[in-house]
Amino acid sequence: MTQITKINSWRWIDYQELDSTNDEALRLSQSENKLIVTSQIQTKGKGRLGRKWESFEGNLFMSMLMSWPLSENNALVFIISLALRQTIKKMLPQADVKIKWPNDVLVNDKKISGILLETGEQEKIVVGIGVNIKKHPENIIYPTTSLLKEGKITDRVDFIKMFIGYFDEVKGIYNNKGMDEIVKIWQSQAKGIGEKIKITILNKEETGVFDGIDNDGRLILNIDGNIKIYNAGDVFFIGKKN
Repeated sequence: MTQITKINSWRWIDYQELDSTNDEALRLSQSENKLIVTSQIQTKGKGRLGRKWESFEGNLFMSMLMSWPLSENNALVFIISLALRQTIKKMLPQADVKIKWPNDVLVNDKKISGILLETGEQEKIVVGIGVNIKKHPENIIYPTTSLLKEGKITDRVDFIKMFIGYFDEVKGIYNNKGMDEIVKIWQSQAKGIGEKIKITILNKEETGVFDGIDNDGRLILNIDGNIKIYNAGDVFFIGKKN
């Protein structure tokens, strides 16, 4: 059964089952705007860099469709990350909740959520968001956790309602103060800045000190005084859990 309602100024369609909430949002991008798509069951969830997203029933599978300048896609990633971090921190006030570049949220050094951006019709953006509410995958590239495992009993509906409020709040900061302020806030809540990291991309890896991000959201890696900039990659924290 499909339910259609509103949350704040967003139209919200909640399906019983979908292949992918992102794919459904992309299908609707010609006719819809400012839309949230969720599903109780997702059979073909997508992760970053072409990976599969494990979609356990009870977790959050959500896509946001909106008009957004394509030149500002990176800003949207960091706005979403900050709003997710705020929501999770509100639900787990005693936990160590950090953002891992570029878009993951960690609880006590374990991944709990991820983001995937795709481009729709007419300069619209679809942001796929996955959050482990009830269950988390095992034996993947990073250690993972869920809200339930960390001691918070909630459901995806309550999470969405809280998250949308924080999203609107952080987006307002971006609109009023620009990317400079978003970068400042993000860096204050990120994991590993000033520490040694390894970044891997296309089977290549480099090690250096994580010097933060630039105003395009790119990672700055300091390798013995030589600066390298990364648009994408997997980050590992040296000598620490990821």
